[in-house]
Amino acid sequence: MVHPIFRYHQKLQNNSYSKRIVDSFKIWNASGLEVQSRQLTIEGEFRLEGMQVGTIDEVCDPCASSTTREPEWLRLAYQHLGTEYQTPTMSCHILQAYFRTILGGHYEPANKRLPDFKGRFALASAFWDWFRGPFAPELQSMRSSGSIDQLLLGETSANGIRVESGDYYHGFLTASFCKFQSLHFFVTSNGYIGYGPECQPDDIVSVVFGCSVPLILRPQQKGYIILGQCFVLGVMNGELLEDYGDKKGSEKIGDREVFDIL
Repeated sequence: MVHPIFRYHQKLQNNSYSKRIVDSFKIWNASGLEVQSRQLTIEGEFRLEGMQVGTIDEVCDPCASSTTREPEWLRLAYQHLGTEYQTPTMSCHILQAYFRTILGGHYEPANKRLPDFKGRFALASAFWDWFRGPFAPELQSMRSSGSIDQLLLGETSANGIRVESGDYYHGFLTASFCKFQSLHFFVTSNGYIGYGPECQPDDIVSVVFGCSVPLILRPQQKGYIILGQCFVLGVMNGELLEDYGDKKGSEKIGDREVFDIL
C-alpha cells in the first residue's frame, strides 16, 4: 500500500520480515471479528462487507520539512472539534486524542499498546516538550484543570511527568516525523480524526470485516476503489462492533454495508 501507517524499513532488515509485519498489525483489530471478509467476484468486482466509520470532511497535507515544529494537524483538529474529542466510540480531551493519534495508539519499537507501555509517561513528556513552544497560544486555550500527564494519558504519574531525552524521546520524534512527512491527517464529518494515504473530502473511511485496520475508499459510479490503510482514533480495537451482538446491526455507527471494489 502507498503511505503505510507504520514504517516498514526496520522490519524489512530482518529475514523474518513478513512475520514481523504481520505481528505489527496484530496490535490493532479494527473489525473486532475473527472472520474472513466475504469475497465474491461479480462482473470483475471484489465484494467486501464492513461498516462505514465516516466521510472525510477536511484533509491536511504532510509537512514539507522534517525540521518543522508546526505541523498543522493539531490546529486542524482543534478548529474542527474544539477541546473535546467526542465520537460514538470514545470521549477525551483533544490533546489526549492528538497525542494518541500521533503514536497510533501504541509504541512502535516495542509493539505495545500505549496503556500497557511502561514508558508512556516519558512519551507524554516528549510530546509536551516538542509542542508547547510552537503551539503555545493554542495549548493555553486547550488546557483544562489537572496535570499534563492526566491530560495526555488520563492518569497521573506517581513521580510527576518530566521531559526525557533518552530512547523514548527519540522514538516519539521519529514516529512523529514519519507521519508528518508522509501521511495525510483528516477529520471526518462525524468527528473522527486519523491519518492515511493521500485522500480528499467525501472519501469514505470504513472498517472492512476481517481487516485489522480501517481502509479509505473512494466512491465511483459503480463501486469503490481502495486508497489504502489508515489509522482512526476510536475504531482500531473493534469499538464499532461492541454492540453487534446478534450481528443484526450496531448501536455505535450503523448497519453493515457491502462495498463493491473496482
